Amino acid sequence: MSRVKQKKIAPLTFRMFEHKIYFKYCRKEACFADLEEQEMLKGKRTIHISVWILAVLLSTMQTVGCRISVFYHTSVHRTLLPILEKLSETGWLVWWLIEFVVLGIGFEFLFYALENAGRKNAEAASREKKSFKKKALFIFIGLIICWLPVLFANYPGFFNYDILGQLPQVMYQEVSYDTHHSLLSTLVMGGVITCGYHLFGTLTGGVCLHSCFQMALCAGTFTYTIWFIQKRTARKWIIICAFAFYALSPTIAMFTISTTKDVVCSLLLLIAVLQSYEMFEDPDLFFSKKLQPISLCICLVSGALYRKNVIYAVLFFTILCIFICRKKRALILAVFGSSVLLTLLA
Repeated sequence: MSRVKQKKIAPLTFRMFEHKIYFKYCRKEACFADLEEQEMLKGKRTIHISVWILAVLLSTMQTVGCRISVFYHTSVHRTLLPILEKLSETGWLVWWLIEFVVLGIGFEFLFYALENAGRKNAEAASREKKSFKKKALFIFIGLIICWLPVLFANYPGFFNYDILGQLPQVMYQEVSYDTHHSLLSTLVMGGVITCGYHLFGTLTGGVCLHSCFQMALCAGTFTYTIWFIQKRTARKWIIICAFAFYALSPTIAMFTISTTKDVVCSLLLLIAVLQSYEMFEDPDLFFSKKLQPISLCICLVSGALYRKNVIYAVLFFTILCIFICRKKRALILAVFGSSVLLTLLA
């Protein structure tokens, strides 16, 4: 009898032990699942808050800027100018509210669309990553070819206002440098035009060289932007639409041959925004690549040195990161903080 009992008890004890281990394992798995779900919810909440903060900032800046332009009669809204001049305080508040809601909904849709598309098409995007590198050269050359008619129609390019005071500082030794305009933009634009002047013997040749130089910068930046979209969507029609926008938009084509510091500054900030998105999206992956934080820092510092008021935006985002960023907060603050510090020291 004792042997029979032992035979019955032994399997029973083993089963209880097995169930106990299985229960602990399931419990751990459930805990991990809960933590992942909590992280996802926190991430979505952070995106939601960030989107509406961005909507507040942009709608406020646009409304205030539009109101100042109307007051000084420099508004680009020529057709709406008579109506805007008659707007009361309540009218401007309604204007701001409409912009805030439209921008907020639009940005939220864009952010969630990017996130969902990135998750669904991650495998497809990684497969097409190598093939896109081969296409990058064709995109780069294609953009320049599409902009060439604008250059030929406005040869040698647009010799705009600021460069009139910046060029002599580089071209003539008798003229001393000043910081009324950013010194970096003076050295780059003035340096390229002066180089072209010495190569071709005319100022026209110098301005043309600058136009070609800036077209190459724009084409390279927009190719990188299209690659960024490719990584997250892996949809050819979106890539075609992005290419068509950059290639055929008259405003973009015009600015590629314009001697204003805003062009290169905008290119640097565009790259910085895309890299900041990657940093926010996956901080671990972003900081595992050593060149990416350095590249982001260079873009922020160069953008701030090209236009002095950019430093305020970088400083604002540094403060914003304290409240929004959860993972790798110290490293993110180091990137933005060092960018502010390097700009001030320069």
